[in-house]
Amino acid sequence: MSKSDNQAERDAGYRRVRLEDIATRCRTSLSTVSRALSGEKGVSHELRTRIQEVARAMRYTPAQELGGARIVLAISQVAMLDYNRYQFSWYVLQGLKERAKVLGVDLTTHPLNDNDNGALQALLEEPDVGAYWR
Repeated sequence: MSKSDNQAERDAGYRRVRLEDIATRCRTSLSTVSRALSGEKGVSHELRTRIQEVARAMRYTPAQELGGARIVLAISQVAMLDYNRYQFSWYVLQGLKERAKVLGVDLTTHPLNDNDNGALQALLEEPDVGAYWR
């Protein structure tokens, strides 16, 4: 695995995986990845299989298929301070959680701090986590 592949894996753990990430990893075009993952014609069986394997390994999840998954929302210390003092962030977070519930998605919050000691990365590696927003 090259240095750029390792960097792509680390980046994928900190943001939602995009089709462009899979295309880069598979050394193919964005349109080929899109066709392969949507089941369209024009992609060889071998390449389609490779793209699907890479997409699974990178935990790619199309937005419409997040139902039943968990989304991790990493919250800064500044936002948490506002959450505790003024409650504006509380109302925003409650709105996000209610909308996620309607969509069948569990929204998990994780406060960001300097003493994380890998807790966020461990959370992101759990199999039901479909996306991460910071």
